[in-house]
Amino acid sequence: MIDAGTSADDAVDLIVSLFVEVVPFGLGSARDSARIRSDGPDSSLSFGDRTCLALARSQGTAVITADRAWLESAGPLGIDVRSIR
Repeated sequence: MIDAGTSADDAVDLIVSLFVEVVPFGLGSARDSARIRSDGPDSSLSFGDRTCLALARSQGTAVITADRAWLESAGPLGIDVRSIR
């Protein structure tokens, strides 16, 4: 949203209005993201990708994505990834 010209305050207000839960990122999350890098079959996932997958695994919930690389990488890690395409 920032790249499209939205102010940071307006972007945060929009996220809050959508009732999106903001989860803190700390050392445990960093460790889980690193484990996905070392345990997963595909090291091409970005840090952001791995962070999303680690959050889903820690919450015991599915990830919904349009990124096919996630489907291939997350299965062996025991993460439920569902494609919207």
